[in-house]
Amino acid sequence: MGDSHCPVRVTAEIVNRQLARPLIVIDALKECGLGVHEGQSRGDWFQAWRRGDTPDGAEPYEAFIARALAGINQALAQPGPVLIVSHAGVYWAIQRHGQLDPNELLPNCRPVRHDPPSAAVPGWIATVIGA
Repeated sequence: MGDSHCPVRVTAEIVNRQLARPLIVIDALKECGLGVHEGQSRGDWFQAWRRGDTPDGAEPYEAFIARALAGINQALAQPGPVLIVSHAGVYWAIQRHGQLDPNELLPNCRPVRHDPPSAAVPGWIATVIGA
């Protein structure tokens, strides 16, 4: 989450009014910068970026995923349960780490619960809440 005017930060503050838990800002969970494509719709450039063709001024995709995973690990080191409020791009890192289908799009502005592997279920389970 970024500054206090960031929509993600505002969302986290709204959610936290009900939860009354410590609100911890983890800079590594901020959205990626897309350089010259910032604010644009996903076009051919987007898939090229995910394959490693970094647009001018953009954060390389692999560097973004590594940063986001580090931020997720930092969040998960907190006393649980942990709620991560972030941009959808951070979810790509969660999908990769949890070996979830990378083509499955996260519904915008919807919470997703992630349950780790267990003896009964060998892989991560992602459940959209309120679906």
